[in-house]
Amino acid sequence: MTAIVIQARLGSTRLPGKVLMDLCGKPVLQHVIDRCLAADVANVIVATPDRKIQLHCHKHKVRCLLVPQDQDDVLLRYQRVADSFNLSRIVCADCPLIDSDHIRELVAKADPEFGYTAFWCNDSKQPAVLGHAGMPEMFDVVELSRLRRFTKSVHEHVTFGMYRTFELPSIQWIRKSGLGPLRNTIDTQDDFRRIERWLTSKSAAAS
Repeated sequence: MTAIVIQARLGSTRLPGKVLMDLCGKPVLQHVIDRCLAADVANVIVATPDRKIQLHCHKHKVRCLLVPQDQDDVLLRYQRVADSFNLSRIVCADCPLIDSDHIRELVAKADPEFGYTAFWCNDSKQPAVLGHAGMPEMFDVVELSRLRRFTKSVHEHVTFGMYRTFELPSIQWIRKSGLGPLRNTIDTQDDFRRIERWLTSKSAAAS
């Protein structure tokens, strides 16, 4: 089974608590959840080490798995979710402006023969995750588990570990042009303000 897994934690070093910060009327996490649900292609599951995030998910009737171990061990949370929900493939989508259409395209085009499927930016000639952070990716759970043998930095930065790990038998790139310059992750206060301004202007234009 395939599921969309949203990684959420309160212990961000650059912007602590960002996932529950109010962004234009609702928490950042809820923006991510709503966009993933809108893709309507797989179950959406939140993986978190924090009780507050678990309570938010329960309040909004969103599947959630609490993994209260090391905040930085993103790989462990993926593995626990895969085991708990009997997943064979995981879609990584955890940015507040994640595009539902990109999630649908990823799931539709992903070939099960590949261990890792992601978008390639034709314009910058590199993986989209480097220049356009926030694009969805798909991991095969068996290939994902192989990262456990590598350094702790790979356990935290799973995305980079996947495409940099030469042992992967295959990588499927979905080539994409015209992705635009917008960086849609929130790592700092400046990121938060930029996305807040973008959402506000979009809402104003629609009204």
